[in-house]
Amino acid sequence: MKRTVPLLALVSWLLPGASAAQASLVFNFNFTDPSGSGFNDATLGPTRQAALESAASTLAGYFNVAGNVTVTIDAGSGGSGNTLASAGSPIPLANGFQPTVVQDKILTGTDLNGSAADGTMLVNFTQPWFYGNTPVSGSYDFQSVAMHELTHTLGFISEISSTGQGAANQTSGSPDVWSTFDRFLTDSAGNPLVNPSTFAFDTSKLGVLTGGPGSGGMFFSGPNAVAAFGGRVAIFSPNPWQQGSSGSHIDGGPGGYINEAFLMDPSVSSGLGLRALTTTEQGFLRDLGYSVVPEPAATGLISAVGLLLCAAAHRRLRA
Repeated sequence: MKRTVPLLALVSWLLPGASAAQASLVFNFNFTDPSGSGFNDATLGPTRQAALESAASTLAGYFNVAGNVTVTIDAGSGGSGNTLASAGSPIPLANGFQPTVVQDKILTGTDLNGSAADGTMLVNFTQPWFYGNTPVSGSYDFQSVAMHELTHTLGFISEISSTGQGAANQTSGSPDVWSTFDRFLTDSAGNPLVNPSTFAFDTSKLGVLTGGPGSGGMFFSGPNAVAAFGGRVAIFSPNPWQQGSSGSHIDGGPGGYINEAFLMDPSVSSGLGLRALTTTEQGFLRDLGYSVVPEPAATGLISAVGLLLCAAAHRRLRA
């Protein structure tokens, strides 16, 4: 997850005059690594770029858009330790619930970031990866992780900090800047963490931020996600707080509160990963304002829940 930055320019962006049948969402990548490294590695660079573009195409296939929309992402190397990758998109620094730049561009056609990229993705290439459809022992599914990270740029991300502050770092309990995602974060009883009228964090809910896994943690209470899941969806809220991960993932899979694997779990096993959004995750995106189709336009998706649940598999955090 990437923290927000102030947006210095608001530039109007007009959708091309395309018919509904031609409308599409496209991710365009600026590969920012120096020549010879990362996405521009002399040997693996083309493979890495193609795998990222394939993952982005699969994710884009889930969305109905009003016109042709191109989202630009700066993609490069970054991260260390157990982190596999991270991604984010800035939000306007105005009190209230704000969309990410990527989210707003898809939903309204407005380019809030001007000539700058709409989002950023960093990959820790010191980790073992495989890029195609054939698992490599002890390696991680690059396309699955890439879909996960790109979904963060779409607004599947919280701006609530461990102290109850928002993106503008105002005193906890004061009006602040939050993501659209934060509008739907509650305790297990459905009480909002951020007051929807005052835009202030409810300081009596500080314990909820680190109250999981379990009923004492955070939950997502958006109506579409609740309908798809059959109840409020537990959000990753471990104790201690995990910066860049807490609040921005579903608390599912091995070790999670929900005994079910999701693309948006906080960690992933080695081996073939999920390359599809569950109906619950599609509900999240509908709550964030998107028109989502049940199955993506792209074909050949691979879903490997069994491998994800393999007890012998290694798991790594993904921000």
